Amino acid sequence: MLTLTGFSTTRSLNGLTAQFTAAPGFSVPTTAINVDLTQASTLWFNSTASVAFGGQFAVTIPFTLSGTVSSTQTLIQSVSAVSVSISNGTGTSNTLQTALP
Repeated sequence: MLTLTGFSTTRSLNGLTAQFTAAPGFSVPTTAINVDLTQASTLWFNSTASVAFGGQFAVTIPFTLSGTVSSTQTLIQSVSAVSVSISNGTGTSNTLQTALP
């Protein structure tokens, strides 16, 4: 699961783009994964519960890993980092990357 916390001055989100980086010795798809956040963010930012948080949001996206690994490694070890950007009507955020343990 990938969880992001951020702030939107427009109180809206359009999409999330995620890109995984393979760990040494592994390969992962190089295609960026795009997730439409329009409906979910509209529900959140139009709710009375969101008022206390202003433009703050948290997004959790589940990802399923599949493949074959050796008996000494797990699938999560095949990914060394994930890069993410989020967009709204104003534009797209800087891409942030974090290493995975």
